[in-house]
Amino acid sequence: MHTLWHALVAAGVTVARQPQRSGDWGPFLARLGFRFVARDSFCGYAASAGDIAVLDSPRAGASGHVQGYDGGAWVGKCVQAGFWPTTAYRRAEPCFEIYRHRPRG
Repeated sequence: MHTLWHALVAAGVTVARQPQRSGDWGPFLARLGFRFVARDSFCGYAASAGDIAVLDSPRAGASGHVQGYDGGAWVGKCVQAGFWPTTAYRRAEPCFEIYRHRPRG
């Protein structure tokens, strides 16, 4: 089974704990050495193994979604059919940020 953790491993990162809220993932990823690579547009962006996307919710007041690219598919709690995790996300196309791991040294 693929999970977001597979994408983190593909980026060369292992962590014991993850943020509970999707809104906390940006700062969390920055502390792990990830850098911001794209926001709200796929223009000029090509997914790379280990990329992590933090998506706003398609509904006001709801929690968002965090997913990673394992080199072959976007995965959250399971393998997704594409970038958008559900039909609601695909229809709404909410704001998102994508982060990529920057090795130390």
